[in-house]
Amino acid sequence: MFGLRAFALAFSILALGAPLRAEEAIEEMANKDVKLGDKVAPRDEKAVWNKKYDRKMFLFGKKPNVFFASQLDKLTPGKLLLPAEGEGRNAVYAAKQKWKVDAFDVSDVAKDKALKFAEEEKVAINYFVSDASIVDLKPNDYDAVAVIFFQPQDNEATSKFFTKLKNSVKPGGSIIVEGFAKSHLKLKTRFGPKDLSCMYDKKFLKGNFKDWKISLIKERKTVLDEGMHDGKAIVIDFVAEKPNEK
Repeated sequence: MFGLRAFALAFSILALGAPLRAEEAIEEMANKDVKLGDKVAPRDEKAVWNKKYDRKMFLFGKKPNVFFASQLDKLTPGKLLLPAEGEGRNAVYAAKQKWKVDAFDVSDVAKDKALKFAEEEKVAINYFVSDASIVDLKPNDYDAVAVIFFQPQDNEATSKFFTKLKNSVKPGGSIIVEGFAKSHLKLKTRFGPKDLSCMYDKKFLKGNFKDWKISLIKERKTVLDEGMHDGKAIVIDFVAEKPNEK
C-alpha cells in the first residue's frame, strides 16, 4: 500500500509540471532503506551525472553560486579552474568578469550544455571531461581554483584531489570552497548528499590546508536558490591562499 501511495505522489508531482521533483521522489523511494549518514555504494559517476544533466532545464540554474561570485569579485582576474563545473553557471559568470576559465566535469552532457550556454552569453571557456580522481593538472598554473558543491566520495580520495588542486595553484593564488556541511543531514532535506563521506567539516578542510593561509572558514545556515538546491541548508564556506615561494 505504501508503495502505491508513494508512486501516486510522485506522478501527481509530475502532472503538476515539476519533473525534477518527481524524479527526486522516485529516487528517494529507491533509496528508502538507506539511512542518513550511511555509506552509499560506489556508482558509475559518469552515467549518473549524464542522466541528471540530460534535460532542457539547468539542474542548478544559470545564476552563479552566490558565495563563489562574492569571493571571486574580490580577486584580480587571471586564470581560474572550476572542477566538477556541471552546466557552466560559474564558468560563464567568471568569463564575463574577464577571467580565463578552465572547467571540467565527469559528464560530457554537462560539457555540451556549458559550451552552448557560454556561446549564448558570448563568452569563451575551456571545458574538458575528466573524473576528479584522474584529472591531470599542471603545477603552478592557476591564479584561483573554486570547488563549489563538489561531493567527495571519501576523505582519502578527496584529500588526494585537494593535493592536486593545491599543486595547480600559483604561489599567492587562492582556493574557494563551498559544500554541504555534515550537519546538513540534520535538516533531512530532499536535496544534498545522504552520505557523510560526501560532506565537509572544518577539521577536514583545516587538515588539508594547514600549510596555507586560511582567510575564511565558516559553517553557516543558509537558504539556497540554485535549481534543485532549493531551501534551507547548512554549508561550509572556505577560502585560503597559497604561500609565496621563499
